[in-house]
Amino acid sequence: MSADLSTMRGESAMLLLAFFTKWWERFAVFSVVAFAVFTSALPLVLRKRRAAVWPRILVTGVFIVFGGMLFARWSYGQGLPLWIFYGLPALATFLVPPILFGMSGREIAKYVAMAVLMAPAIHVFFSFFVGWHDYMPLFYVRSVWDLIRWPR
Repeated sequence: MSADLSTMRGESAMLLLAFFTKWWERFAVFSVVAFAVFTSALPLVLRKRRAAVWPRILVTGVFIVFGGMLFARWSYGQGLPLWIFYGLPALATFLVPPILFGMSGREIAKYVAMAVLMAPAIHVFFSFFVGWHDYMPLFYVRSVWDLIRWPR
């Protein structure tokens, strides 16, 4: 289903984005945003390293973000338990970068703090501003669109 923007006067871009998307389009948007957030957070942790880590950051991001999200999507569709489809990608997120980059204790503490906050921040952003509640469906965040319409 596509949107004819000429007939959608007064509609915001965010509302159009929320309304006119299929599950795989949402999945692609979530994946790209998560990749951007992940590859932005790692350099903050590793900022004292030389620039040569960028290729490893990008490859790690592809493995952790896209691989983790594809695994979670597949395993959820197979009916596997929650601890598998959320747990294994989370475990990879927490363990692979510290090992791969040989992080110090201080870097690991910064990274783990950022890793804990990344997914909920993405979920809150998309839930509140776009009305997509399926990034982390375990906790519900009302969208701005719900708040505008409530109560009626």
